[in-house]
Amino acid sequence: KRLHGGEQPIPYGVPFGFETKQVMREFLNKLAAIKPYYMRKPESEIADAKNSGEFEQLTETEVERLISCRRGQGKYRKDLIDLWGKCSVTECKQVEILRASHIKPWRDATNYERLDPYNGLLLTPNLDTLFDSGMISFDSTGNILISTVLDQSTLMALNVNSGLKLSTLNTKTDKYLKYHREFIFQSE
Repeated sequence: KRLHGGEQPIPYGVPFGFETKQVMREFLNKLAAIKPYYMRKPESEIADAKNSGEFEQLTETEVERLISCRRGQGKYRKDLIDLWGKCSVTECKQVEILRASHIKPWRDATNYERLDPYNGLLLTPNLDTLFDSGMISFDSTGNILISTVLDQSTLMALNVNSGLKLSTLNTKTDKYLKYHREFIFQSE
């Protein structure tokens, strides 16, 4: 518990109790062995889904489609990391926290476009959310476009400003950005 400017202590954290140090070590070793989602292979994700019963209510065709999608998403993310190597805008190199963001959304894309790394950006979570919701986009030179939907205090809080731009831009990516500007970006 700690005091945070108030009169009452505020509880935080998760209380743990262990019978022995050995039990605590075993727990910590198991916890440390869990791989973050970005390091897990699609096959282990699929096995976990099967073991948890996630596929029980689905038809065989639906299961096959879901498995195919999970395998494709892992490859897509890897391809984006290979292409960009860092956040496409901020140049943050901590790829574990970056999101693989489709430029032309999955729902609108062909099967080829869904897996095309040029239809993607590696973005920090705040930029990914803004981009997916159409609150930001990028012009044909890579400069950020900011929707009027966003107020100044939000932009400041998220460190989003008109000086941001894509670190690089090629014609293959710009083709998808044109779609994003026309159909996703909230220009007014």
